[in-house]
Amino acid sequence: MYAGINALLRLPVTRAAAFMTLVCLACAQLWISFFEQGVYTAPSQQSILYREQRNPAILVAFAQAQQVRGELTRAGELYQRALVSNPYYLPAWYGLTSLMADRGQAIRAKVILHRLDAQTRETGWWRWDKALAAYQLGDTEILARDLAYLVEFVPARRRQALDLASSFWTDPAQLLVHLGRQNSLHLFKHALRKKNLAQATFFWPLVKDAPDLRDSARLRFVEQLRIDDRYAQAAAIWREYFDDFSLLHNGDFSRPLLKSGFGWRVWRNGKVQGVHWRIDGTGGPEGGAAMHVRFEGTRNIDFHHLSQVVLVRPGTRYLLTGKVRTENLTTDHRPFFEVVGSRCKAPAQRTGMLAATQPWTVFSLDFDTPEECRAMLVRLRRTRSRSLDNRIDGDLWLTGLRIREQPAAAEPSGMQPAPEPQQ
Repeated sequence: MYAGINALLRLPVTRAAAFMTLVCLACAQLWISFFEQGVYTAPSQQSILYREQRNPAILVAFAQAQQVRGELTRAGELYQRALVSNPYYLPAWYGLTSLMADRGQAIRAKVILHRLDAQTRETGWWRWDKALAAYQLGDTEILARDLAYLVEFVPARRRQALDLASSFWTDPAQLLVHLGRQNSLHLFKHALRKKNLAQATFFWPLVKDAPDLRDSARLRFVEQLRIDDRYAQAAAIWREYFDDFSLLHNGDFSRPLLKSGFGWRVWRNGKVQGVHWRIDGTGGPEGGAAMHVRFEGTRNIDFHHLSQVVLVRPGTRYLLTGKVRTENLTTDHRPFFEVVGSRCKAPAQRTGMLAATQPWTVFSLDFDTPEECRAMLVRLRRTRSRSLDNRIDGDLWLTGLRIREQPAAAEPSGMQPAPEPQQ
């Protein structure tokens, strides 16, 4: 262990990084020492040290640090010095208000806060500091007004303001009352970010057709509803804004992959070693688009990374069809198509393995949905091989994938689910 550390320290990059870190720490310590020297000396009024000691921003920063450490007397002195230097420096006033609250002088603190609020209500400067003071004192009127302003007009503070508001008012109806309907979209996005589905559902009717609401946010909402097994609402949103025509979305790969909701889910190139994908715009059988999957022959891959969750009716038979072309696929375990339950128990139903090399060929798979399943997972699959030559190589192209509901009395199409590949 020590030998490894010593070897690491001998690297020029490591030594340079350590040296620069020490230089930065030394500069920081020199600056602090330079400032603190004024406690023991009386510098000239024309010197930099004297001017920095009267800088209200620096004095407030030191006061806040002292306040955090519990040195309330020292913090009060620094706030007072900042106000002597600049009586109109609002952060010093808000810091002093917070300090009074810490000392138990809530009445005096509220008097100062309301006076500051009356004099600065028309300006947006330092609203966050005032909101923090109002939060500490429990002044909901000032807090609501300033947080609503920050959410609407100050993007740099929006997330912090929403976090603070959500911690103070947990009920979405109260959030809407205090922050205003003009902030409904920001409240909805914040609920999605926090995965607070109850709040997101509350705000959804107010924002679903907002011009600034992107499909990515709608898709995230659909995904969160799906994960919570609220399929009826997820399906309604999906069909209204994404696809009301087909059970299997974008089966010809002619549109960008959504990678969420009820669209195609695909791995990020580079994340799964030994396999890459791309949309070939003219790779289909008639010059249309196709999904091209390339196995590099470097890994024995357990592949399941191209899939789609499909909304289905329980207890119903469906037919999956599509077109596939392969070229020089290797190993005794080649890819196949599989349908399994999504967030429900359903046995895997599979096609046979694809041929090593074949021209564009139509495949089909009948599958049944159990009574407890409202969604099924359709995916391209390849299981690991135990043979000596197990690193899969070759290419395949997919297009024209489609799912159709079958009549209740329909017989299977002739292609039976294949048994598990031989291990």
